[in-house]
Amino acid sequence: MGVYGMAITHLPAYEEFVEFITSVPSVEQVSQLHLSEATEARINSLLKANREQMITPEEITELDEYLRLERIMRKAKIRAIEKLNTIYC
Repeated sequence: MGVYGMAITHLPAYEEFVEFITSVPSVEQVSQLHLSEATEARINSLLKANREQMITPEEITELDEYLRLERIMRKAKIRAIEKLNTIYC
């Protein structure tokens, strides 16, 4: 299955991220990007279920999507911090 055949699970975190990006944030705001407390709590719950081997196949899919989004957010934050370092150094 190619990239175009992959279905993206709808997560509130995607909406949070899209809303943030489309708000035209400053580099400083991007460097401080984080998800809502509710989303963080859900991720922690999924991670706990995974550690305890009590996670369902649907939850594994959900966790994978959160991890995918987290990698994108981390990359954006790293790039923003690099830009800040070049501005202030």
